[in-house]
Amino acid sequence: MIDDKPIYLRPLKEVLERTGRFEVYLESSPLLAIARARVLKPDIVTLDIVMPFYNGGDVMLMLQEDSTLRSTPIIILSSLVNANETGDGGYLISDGQVMMSKPPMPADLLSCIDRSIAGEIS
Repeated sequence: MIDDKPIYLRPLKEVLERTGRFEVYLESSPLLAIARARVLKPDIVTLDIVMPFYNGGDVMLMLQEDSTLRSTPIIILSSLVNANETGDGGYLISDGQVMMSKPPMPADLLSCIDRSIAGEIS
């Protein structure tokens, strides 16, 4: 989970880890997140858009340009997405990118992660 303010993600981290299905890493530095992702090869990445220095679009491009990470699904969690804009399941797809309002409902995030990993949404 990449966000310049990881304090907002700690409750989601706890929810995901409590399922016993996920090992969640929080990273506030986009460049450190890319380096860590190269080592860990995550099943999925959640990403904030509004961050200093490197925004979410920059980070997404770096992930997609990396041959070991380009197929990793990305879910954007952003306060720029209004919960009223999302449909059933709490997400929307814009320009082929899955986006959720921040903070998402835990059940919606779990479902979105499962569907993204399964390739049902992208």
